Amino acid sequence: MIQNDLHITICKNNHTKALSLQFLDILLDETLLYGTVYIPTVCFRNVSTLNHRLPGKQVYELVLRLASEYPVVLTDTPPANDKECMVLVFEPEPLGMDSLKSDCYIISRYKSLLQEHHFFDAAVTSILDAAQSIDAQSEIISFLSDMLSEAPAYEYLYAGSQPFLIYTGDTVCYQILSVFAEQFGAALRRLGYLVEYFDLSQEDFTEAYRFIGKNYQAVIGVQSYMFSAKLNHDMGFLHDKIIGPKYNFILDHPSRVENHLKEVPKQLTILAVDRNYAAYAKKTYPVNAIFFPPGGICTSFEPQERIFDVTFIGSYFDNFSFVLERFSEFSRQDRFLANRFWLIMKKSPALPAEEALSMALEHYHMQLSWAEFAELFHRFRDLIVYMATYYRMKVLRTLLEAGIPVHVFGTSWKSCPLRANPNFIWHNEDLSTDECLLVWQQSKIALNTMTWHKDGITERILNSMLQKAVVLTERNPYMEEAFCDGKDVLLYDLDKLNELPKIIQNTLPYPEKLSAIAKNGYLNALENHTWDSRAKEFIHILT
Repeated sequence: MIQNDLHITICKNNHTKALSLQFLDILLDETLLYGTVYIPTVCFRNVSTLNHRLPGKQVYELVLRLASEYPVVLTDTPPANDKECMVLVFEPEPLGMDSLKSDCYIISRYKSLLQEHHFFDAAVTSILDAAQSIDAQSEIISFLSDMLSEAPAYEYLYAGSQPFLIYTGDTVCYQILSVFAEQFGAALRRLGYLVEYFDLSQEDFTEAYRFIGKNYQAVIGVQSYMFSAKLNHDMGFLHDKIIGPKYNFILDHPSRVENHLKEVPKQLTILAVDRNYAAYAKKTYPVNAIFFPPGGICTSFEPQERIFDVTFIGSYFDNFSFVLERFSEFSRQDRFLANRFWLIMKKSPALPAEEALSMALEHYHMQLSWAEFAELFHRFRDLIVYMATYYRMKVLRTLLEAGIPVHVFGTSWKSCPLRANPNFIWHNEDLSTDECLLVWQQSKIALNTMTWHKDGITERILNSMLQKAVVLTERNPYMEEAFCDGKDVLLYDLDKLNELPKIIQNTLPYPEKLSAIAKNGYLNALENHTWDSRAKEFIHILT
């Protein structure tokens, strides 16, 4: 329910008597709003923020949407609680194509009301007369026709004021997918956008049928199966009936979720955490794909004592047993090829998996079409994950055998042979996201290994930085572009692990050095890599 005392204030210096404006008055005469506009931020729970897709008159169009929900008061006195308001200045815009196109959109959106009060023809005539005065009547007539017929151009502009729909409730990976979805949605809300959630843990996916015919700025999932959902009776994809672009945030290599990418609805874009993954998805599946890193979680925490020198939060797999099992499932030819693939990744761990597989094929003088290559890559997909596990173990073993204690968190380490090393300090507990953040707040150095991301980043890196821990992670092109080794992050090379202990030994004993790197990493992440940053980047992508 809308609060009765909420209202939009239009402040003009020469207007001494408070005056309530009616919606139709504002629609017919935008000059009434020239002044400073105060919008209580709580209003954005019901009305989305500025429509950045409009070429002009964004403040005017926003006030119109607000005026359909809240009273608008014209006065010379700013509201007493102006610090809780968005403050915008609405000034006359020069007559031009941008302002006229925005007028076309506005009268199209409120066509029924204008017709009901017999003002529609006059509004159209006014626009056409203005267009003729700048010799643009032909172009404006065409644009107005698109707006009035609600053509795709109209839908695009209209969607700029509509909510986002985000799928949440996935319990995979200690609920990390839901955490991503919730953090992204919260960041969009902080920007003033409307966000609707569909909680998959509470509702059957068929309940999403209620979104059919609705218009959204975007429909967003995090490694979600929802985009492959089809309607009954061969009626096609559910999301072809929901208006707006669709985005699926994929955290793993796309080949690992291939079943949900081979057949997809229209307007589906993959957001990939690695540039190689984006290129692979775009080449292999009927989707668009862009590189879009995750964001980090900001917390307002009380300064914690850094009781852990080096921490590692992650999972353990018995990769050797798994690989033997997988190899036994392959044909004889595939076993030879998989073995070569495995050896190349093992010897050259900086290579993307696709490049390593190409080298294995070259070794046996095999030439495949891209479709055949992708099919083979999909068959070998698990070998990549478990090669990452092999190096995860090797990283830890290197530190432990160098006499560097590492605090390792997670119940999956129970059967890990590294536990026999006295420097392996096991914390037999699976951590929630908040508990992970607390551990990093108590850590001097947060160790990270990638799941074979060779040109990207993980949320753990950013979350660690935002808890003011020094991040020690693998080198790759994106990490070197976004951060400075030795200044705001510590980078190591998987093919030079003999140098890894020295990185810690040259940093850990020096509190001032640790503090400087932690502070620089924190400031870099805070400015460029929070979920708020990602939400702004996403809005830019949409517009």
